[in-house]
Amino acid sequence: MRRGLGKGLSQLLGEQQRSDGVREVTLEALVPNPSQPRRTFDEASLRELADSIRHVGLLQPIIVRPMDQGRYLILAGERRWRAAKLAGLTEVPVTVRSATTQETMEIALIENLQREDISPLDAAAAYQALITQFGLTQDDVAQRVGKSRPTIANALRLLRLPEPIQRSLASGQITEGHARTLLQFDTATEQLAVHDLILERGLSVREIEQLARQRSTRARGAEAKPQTPTPLESALSERLGAPCKIVSRNGRGRIEVTFFGEGDLTRIIELLGVRIDT
Repeated sequence: MRRGLGKGLSQLLGEQQRSDGVREVTLEALVPNPSQPRRTFDEASLRELADSIRHVGLLQPIIVRPMDQGRYLILAGERRWRAAKLAGLTEVPVTVRSATTQETMEIALIENLQREDISPLDAAAAYQALITQFGLTQDDVAQRVGKSRPTIANALRLLRLPEPIQRSLASGQITEGHARTLLQFDTATEQLAVHDLILERGLSVREIEQLARQRSTRARGAEAKPQTPTPLESALSERLGAPCKIVSRNGRGRIEVTFFGEGDLTRIIELLGVRIDT
């Protein structure tokens, strides 16, 4: 199993490129990275880091790239920047680097993955953004962040869950294991029903797996075995991050794309480049 993180921060930050060295910059001049995959920061952890900064200072410079009007975009170190604000600092040490938009996103993602406490949904959304915005494949993403392709594929599947389930996962009401097991149920209706049982009865992952096996057994008795997706269907499903089916007859047909909730539909529409005037 690979443990390295793809290119790694050192290569992405361009050790071969010239750096302007460490300088002091005001906190107000630093701008959070909009590509930051982490949407929430643990307040208790930030307070602990702020206490440490008060006592010994900020030991590791924040990595930034220059913007206009004397501002700098944070490439790596937003957590330290937030803690420095809590600690009452007015200036922090930074190292200025150059980076493309894609490298900026990759750096933010890899830094958070190295901390290993990024939420599964935040990581999945970042993987999807790399695929959508830069045309990367799942293999490309896996190589860049040092994960296996199945790890990337399984993470992306979480984005197919209905929004109420995603909210429960983000808030900690259910675990990632719960969420992955819910994917064994084919329809959003089934997933939401079992999700409600988890919240009401505190079902374990093992109990949900048992429910899924029981449902699968009943389904096999009532339905024929589903057809294996064609290579083209698989390619479309991977590109859109959603189940796709091609139905054709006499040279004509249709493409069916399954979505799970309004948010998932919006994501697919944006992925297709469709603009809707409101």
